[in-house]
Amino acid sequence: IYVVDADGNSLGHAFVQGIPAAIGLSSHVLGVLTQRGPRDRISWFSADGQTKLGSVLVSRRAATQLAVTNQLIVYRVNRSLYGVPTHGGRIRLLATAKTSPDSIDFASGRGELVWAENRADGGRVRAVEAH
Repeated sequence: IYVVDADGNSLGHAFVQGIPAAIGLSSHVLGVLTQRGPRDRISWFSADGQTKLGSVLVSRRAATQLAVTNQLIVYRVNRSLYGVPTHGGRIRLLATAKTSPDSIDFASGRGELVWAENRADGGRVRAVEAH
């Protein structure tokens, strides 16, 4: 995976095994969900991709979405939202959505994980503190 700045200048690259299915980038962390075999893997690197910082195995049912901060990588399996701390890498359940989220992200500067749920009677944006 090549990392470039807004002007297209190469900053570096990350080597991953498997097929990259989702990526997320914060100011210091590049998160990558790769699909390979019976389990998927989330790996994280320095933002320029030069240094691998960690990785964990996750369910192969993980959705192809990631939300990344310098401290936490969030992924989803069905309605469950899981967090992987970038220091330690121990997966924990953060929240369970009422319906399968259409998107996940972090509220800028607030430390909250937000997700969108669309239902027949309308949509909702939900949030939970994520540390």
